[in-house]
Amino acid sequence: MAMMHSFNLALRMLWRDWRAGELTLLLSAVVVAMAALSSVGLLTDRLQRGLARDATQLVGADLVISGDRPLNPDWAIQAQAAHLRSLQSVGFPSMAQVPGPDTENASGTSYPRSKLVSLFATEVGYPLRGQLKVADGSTERLIDPSKEPIQRGEVWVDAVLLRSLNLAVGQSLQLGEQQFLIRHEIRYEGPRGAGFANFAPRVLMRFEDLPKTGLLQLGSRATWRLWLAHQDSNESQGHLLALKQQIERALERGQRLETLENGRPEMRNALERAEQFLGLVATLAALLAALAIALGAQRFMQRHWDACAVMRCLGLSQQALAQILLLEFATIGCLGGGLGSMLGWGIQAALVSLTATLWQTSLPAPSLWPFVQAWLGGALLLLGFALPALLRLWQISPLAVLRRALPNRSARVGLAWLIAILLASGLVWSYAGQLKLAGIVLGAFLGGLGLFALVGLFVMQLIRYISARRLSGQPALSAFQRALNSIARRRQETALQIAALGMGLLALLLLGMTRTDLLDAWRAATPTDAPNRFVINLQNDQLDAFSAALRELGQRQQVNLAAPRYNPMIRGRLVTLNQQPILPEDYRSERAQRLVDREFNLSYSATLPQHNQLVAGKWFDPSAPQAELSIETGIAQTLGLKLGDTLGFDIAGTVVEARITSIRKLRWDSMQVNFFVIMPPHLLAEQPQSHLSAFYVPAPLANAVDNLVQLFPNITLIDTGAIARQVEEVLRKVTQAVELLFLFALAAGVLVLYAALLSSRDQRLQEVALLRTLGARQRHLQVEQYWEQAITGGLAGLIAATLAQGAGWALAHVVFEFAWQFKPWVWLIGGAGGALCGIGAGWLALRGIVSTPPLLTLRTMN
Repeated sequence: MAMMHSFNLALRMLWRDWRAGELTLLLSAVVVAMAALSSVGLLTDRLQRGLARDATQLVGADLVISGDRPLNPDWAIQAQAAHLRSLQSVGFPSMAQVPGPDTENASGTSYPRSKLVSLFATEVGYPLRGQLKVADGSTERLIDPSKEPIQRGEVWVDAVLLRSLNLAVGQSLQLGEQQFLIRHEIRYEGPRGAGFANFAPRVLMRFEDLPKTGLLQLGSRATWRLWLAHQDSNESQGHLLALKQQIERALERGQRLETLENGRPEMRNALERAEQFLGLVATLAALLAALAIALGAQRFMQRHWDACAVMRCLGLSQQALAQILLLEFATIGCLGGGLGSMLGWGIQAALVSLTATLWQTSLPAPSLWPFVQAWLGGALLLLGFALPALLRLWQISPLAVLRRALPNRSARVGLAWLIAILLASGLVWSYAGQLKLAGIVLGAFLGGLGLFALVGLFVMQLIRYISARRLSGQPALSAFQRALNSIARRRQETALQIAALGMGLLALLLLGMTRTDLLDAWRAATPTDAPNRFVINLQNDQLDAFSAALRELGQRQQVNLAAPRYNPMIRGRLVTLNQQPILPEDYRSERAQRLVDREFNLSYSATLPQHNQLVAGKWFDPSAPQAELSIETGIAQTLGLKLGDTLGFDIAGTVVEARITSIRKLRWDSMQVNFFVIMPPHLLAEQPQSHLSAFYVPAPLANAVDNLVQLFPNITLIDTGAIARQVEEVLRKVTQAVELLFLFALAAGVLVLYAALLSSRDQRLQEVALLRTLGARQRHLQVEQYWEQAITGGLAGLIAATLAQGAGWALAHVVFEFAWQFKPWVWLIGGAGGALCGIGAGWLALRGIVSTPPLLTLRTMN
């Protein structure tokens, strides 16, 4: 019964406060918080699921199981029983040739028109996700594999194969014992990947035609795959997940699950940075929302302490007052949460609609989880950051009616602030997605609060000194002096305003700087002149001739063609670890077993490659008494290797041992040649080797360079431009997502600044009324107000710029891992921008104060 009475009283107070306009700021803060969380959550969810969906197009399915022998046929049967889409394929390197007599090259040597190809036999429907782009003559078009599959007796081939064998669409290609009609020229195939086995020119054929070729024999280095995709429903996704878990438990040696992470390493960095930056934007939005809630609750407390004190005088207990206030806030939270959620949904829908032309495919529909997450987050923020103000409010003594003073802050209020910080930390962690990113952002904000407090105390003392001196001259100087006096007079309010402005500006500056540097780092990773050709299997006596041929082509077409850098490659098998034999059975990880079971591509270099980064140890010392090697960090983690371990590689019957003295991190998105293991030249220079290189070919020379395989028939020339275009496409979409979320975070920051200034409106209204009663002119008061907001905003902007530089450096080096440079112009932008934001937000929040009749204001004062 008492609870119902409290609820009714809370509703009556809520209605009274609503009619009196008391809830405007608090409700607006809740709406802003919920709109920020829901819109960022919804947009981030849609973008991430859209990127994940597009990423599955790079894999070709939702799940791929691969193995070095035919897979368990029961898996395909179970997939069909679960109504999943599935198909089988097998791929392996083989020789393709042109039917007919041999051909003579420019030197008169006769050779068969043949080429090493990556043969890929698949059932109808490949790929299950994504499309293929083919060309019939000069016309390119996308093909839906479910509607236009590969027919029996035909093949689809890469353009480089047609050029190297001087073939055209409509002619025949010999594969083993069977001839096939070339139906299409492949221009784009997303799931191909970037492994060396897939770098040879691609030939697609029907799975049912493979036995006729006689190419697949016992001992063939073939990879069998089962491709699975759900039916785009929750039930079908559940069936796929259950089948995946079942297959994972039944995997044998030589079998694995292929995903974007382990199948497409060149895409890994781009997608990881995309997720990190989207998490950063959501984190900043959550902190801005918490700040808006705190400001709204502070003003609510200031406006209601008289009413609460009167109710306490009339006999209302503290427990009953607490129930009323909590019920009122819960109602505000539900109302603001509903309005904010609808506003957030509308904002993200409008942004997606306005930029629909930027996306080649539509984004997935919003899911329910971002709404739930926003409601939970908003409730935690409202509870956490309103609790300190509510505690002070329901602890008011009845004597507060006479004493006109708020109760002192107690230990409970301090504990409430601690709870609020912990709740905000948990929310930031959930939106950031990783502890490291959340820790850096929270550290910057908490450090900012402490720095704002220290600087605020110093500024108060400085302003006291300045305002004590007599300033004379123009009216602007008098207004400036009065502005300083006003700031010195309201120490707590000014410190709060500086903190609010500074936090908002810190979020905006940090987001803006990180966004710019992150995009620059992405573009630098895959520049316009990134390598788009790989050449493999060049012999020592062919290096000069190949360079001369490239140079001659460039001179003939008057195109600047940079000389390629050749990298030696030696094949070796890992056989010992610290002088002890190493076997695949020594490891439980399937990937570790495969690494030990196959040959490594080794190389040698006296200097660290430019696109490699040392993460541990030091580079080779020419005077070192022991043989040294450098290993890639991922391989080291997989095999459990560390600095000081000695590895032995069997190279053509000779075991070469060396000690690990450095661990490197590779940039897979650089499109450069990368090696897992590098040794000094004196260890490997005399071993049997071939050479490979990556270089950039301008478009006018593309066909001419690809035709060099006729002069060097033993080499394999690979067009990696399609892989670079995939990276570029993903980065383009991520860039657009970043820009959209940046604009929304900017709008959320402006709203927080408005809320900070609105919280001091009542006190300023009373001061202006008294000053005008004493004869102050309206115009002078207006100028004084602008000076005060400019000074406060400028100070907040300078502090925010300083913190943004430090936090930006930490994010660049610890989270995103890109180069960082301190930017002096940030202080100029922070100071000037803070002053302008202070003036603009001050005009918006405090407009009408100077023009309000003093008598109207004085009548409302007690």
